[in-house]
Parts: sequence; structure tokens; C-alpha cells
Amino acid sequence: MAVKALHDGEVEQAEARLTALWAVEKSARVACDLGLSLSLLEKWPSAAAMMERCVDLAGSRAGERIRATHRTVMEKVQRVDVVVNPDDAEVTVSGAERGERSLYLAPGPYELVVSYPRYITATRKLTAVAGSQTTYDITLERDPSAPAASEPGELEPERPPEPLQEEPDYSVRNWVVIGAGVVAVGSFVVATLFNASASSASDRWDELGGDRCRTGDRQPNCLEASGVWSDWRSDSSTRNVFLGVGVGAAALGVVAYLLWPEPTPRTGGLTHEFSVGSEGGQWIVSGGF
Repeated sequence: MAVKALHDGEVEQAEARLTALWAVEKSARVACDLGLSLSLLEKWPSAAAMMERCVDLAGSRAGERIRATHRTVMEKVQRVDVVVNPDDAEVTVSGAERGERSLYLAPGPYELVVSYPRYITATRKLTAVAGSQTTYDITLERDPSAPAASEPGELEPERPPEPLQEEPDYSVRNWVVIGAGVVAVGSFVVATLFNASASSASDRWDELGGDRCRTGDRQPNCLEASGVWSDWRSDSSTRNVFLGVGVGAAALGVVAYLLWPEPTPRTGGLTHEFSVGSEGGQWIVSGGF
């Protein structure tokens, strides 16, 4: 459709379509048709840039009409090749940034500016002359007032290691809590065993007559009941002791966990201080870390 529009004389429509097509298809055919459209519209700098691409891509396949159009548009502009160091420096022409290093300028005055971070900007005045070609080789100089920066491959200066901040040490508290927990659990287990023994003695006491034997009855069963009574009292007392120990240990663990003072964090690294002196003919060396 772009070629048909060009053949039908609808040059502006053809240029718009070919420009959009060039964005996705970098072919010799598109470059040549777009260059021809731009030349018909007398957009000489753009036409020159596109016809250069056209000739480069077409090579020996470029026909006489293409070569004639190429010669015509090159006679309307000046080609300026810019070689810069550093290679990725920014090039602007009269305030307009140019990504290319080959510029096509209509006749007239221009200001060529080359800049790069931490380098001194270079400026060149030029007056474009139609049909001519020139090359600018510009090497930027470092700006001595700019802060130094590491070049690729350069080692950054060593920085002193920062002191390591350790976490507060709660190991003592943890051991206290664990120990209290172990004592509490063990005490409750032993108290449970003595409680079972006391319950068994109480049942046996009831079987042998219970309170009836307290009247001084000397029957054999009451004699046995007296021993059972002593066992029950002993087991109950021991049970209560272990229950008390278990409750106390559990309370100690909870209080230690909740109210233990926070330790002061220690800073890693060493600090040192030494002094050397003499006294009475003896050398004295003192120091510490």
C-alpha cells in the first residue's frame, strides 16, 4: 500500500506508512522507498540518511534510479562523521541529541556538543556546506574537579571492617529456665508416684477397719492397720514436699524467663592498648585486649 501511494503521488501518506514499516523491517526495499519519499518531500537530511542505508543494504543490486537519487540528496547536505572518546559519550547538534555518529546537516550554522559524566564537555562550531563531508575526532579530557569514580576492572578502595554487633547472650537465662523445668517435671512425676502409694495405703486402711482400730483394738487386723496408717502419713508428707518443689521450680522458670535482665550486646573485634616503660632497671610491659 505504501508503494502504491508513492506511485499514485500520495507522497506524504507513503512516507508515513514506510516510516512505520521501517521500524519493524530494516530491509533495502523499505529503506530505498522511504529515502525516495523523503527526497520528493525535500526533507534532505532525513532523505540522505535513509538513502545511505538504502545503498549500503542494496549494494550491487541498487539500480541507476536509486544511485541518482542518492547523489542528488547528498549534494543537498553535508555529511559530518563524529569520532568520540569515550565511545558512549553523548553527541548533540544545536541542542538535539543524536544517537548516530554520521550526521547529515542542511546548510547553515550548528553547534556540536560532546559530553560525558566526569569529563569536560567539548563544543565545536561548524557551518554546514552542501555537498561536502568532514570528520570530527573529539577526545574528552577528565574533569579534575569531578569526584573520582572506579573504572571498570578497578578495585575499590578497602574499607575498614565494621565491628560485628552480636546478639544479646541469653544462654544463662535459658539454662536456668531449662533446669527449673526439668526439676519441676521430675518433682511432679515423683509426687504422682507417692500420691498413688498414699491412695493405696488409704484404701488398705479402710479395708482393715479404719477408725475402729484407733480405739486400741488389739486384733491382728488393727495391728496391721497401724503400720498402714504410718505409711499413708509418710507417703502423703513426701508427696506434698515434691509438689512444693515442683511448683517452686516452675515458678522460678517463669519468673526467670519473663524478668531476666537483658544482657548488654558485645561488639566484635579487638581493641588493644599497650604501654612500655622502665622502672629501676626493669622493663615493664602492660596491655590488654
